[in-house]
Amino acid sequence: MIALLEARGIVKEFRFRDRCITVLKDASISVQKGEIVALLGPSGSGKTTFVSILGGLDRPTSGSVWLEGTAITALAEKRLARLRNSRIGFVFQSFNLIPGLTALENVELPRCFGHCPEGVRSAREWLELLGLGHRLSHFPAELSGGEQQRVAIARALVNDPAVVLMDEPTGNLDSLTAEEVLDTILDLRRRSGTAFVVVTHNPAVASRADRVMHIRDGVVTASA
Repeated sequence: MIALLEARGIVKEFRFRDRCITVLKDASISVQKGEIVALLGPSGSGKTTFVSILGGLDRPTSGSVWLEGTAITALAEKRLARLRNSRIGFVFQSFNLIPGLTALENVELPRCFGHCPEGVRSAREWLELLGLGHRLSHFPAELSGGEQQRVAIARALVNDPAVVLMDEPTGNLDSLTAEEVLDTILDLRRRSGTAFVVVTHNPAVASRADRVMHIRDGVVTASA
């Protein structure tokens, strides 16, 4: 079966003065359509760097990333930006909502940067689906942590991406709210068939995934 998202032999090095620091060493992963994959690892293991490369936010020193048969690591920046906007969703631990925009405006934002496919739910529909229909006109500071995270999830999904990459999506949430967010992810996978890669250090998050991968010292391995 051809993978929806695949990273092959990813190496990432950073140069600091006269030193070369290797963060990722031959890291590889394969994700199928509709799959939820948890990526576990301690702080400093390279999780965030790896997911940034998977999503085309950063480029590897060597290796390749393929999405739906396209080698995104070989794309020019302008074409890569279009692909990111249309086929990859991002959810960050800090939510990254724009303070001066309402919940509805934050979710609508990705639509401003690219073509909106026909038949895709509107920003309003996604927020209503996530239980925020009554909070459309509220600004981020007026929302709870869980509500802000759901706005971020709606924004990630509004352009009907193939895969959503989540970097510590429950890291700033209490345990009850974190469970609600995880329930939301499972429900969305069922409804849309979207794949999710969830980067976390929390075993409770990993227990809800279809498959668990571990990253340590820049190397990715399957769960035993």
